[in-house]
Amino acid sequence: PQAEETLVHAKAVGLTDPRFIPYHAQILLRTGRSQEALDVLNGDHSADHLVATYITAIAVAESLENAALVREWAEKGVLNAPDARIVAVLANIEWIAEEFNEALEHYETALKLQPGDPALLEAAALCAFDASNFEAVLQYLSPLELISDLRPAVRYKMGQAFEAVGKTEEAIGALTRAAEAGLLEAWRD
Repeated sequence: PQAEETLVHAKAVGLTDPRFIPYHAQILLRTGRSQEALDVLNGDHSADHLVATYITAIAVAESLENAALVREWAEKGVLNAPDARIVAVLANIEWIAEEFNEALEHYETALKLQPGDPALLEAAALCAFDASNFEAVLQYLSPLELISDLRPAVRYKMGQAFEAVGKTEEAIGALTRAAEAGLLEAWRD
């Protein structure tokens, strides 16, 4: 009952304030109305909308039966108005479906639209790791190492990638930094 009331309110507000459209879609998703959610998302492509859509689309894609619906939405979005976030949604869906080559192509496209984006670089690196493309892992993560602290889990994968390409010394360094950062995180908690 409360979800229904929230849904009615979300729809009403979404009709007058486009920034509320993604939240309307998320409520529809939570109440099991995937197709309706995608119909709502198809209505508007403002920047605010795209940020929340990225999250919404991944939530839908986590259910493999809904992944096809999200893929269709993302493919339309890529054709109609190329935006790094929509291309990343498509890449994420392909990654979930273990279509690694297609996913990496779409991450590359997203990175051309939004060069140096840390979230895109990390996602592309992790996808490349799952595809056992260790050279690509290092290519995507190297700029991140210069601009941010990598999460210990990501640094650990970087160490594994170094080891896979025969760079033992770099692997030891990355794995050591991952362990140190992991211990520091555990200590902070």
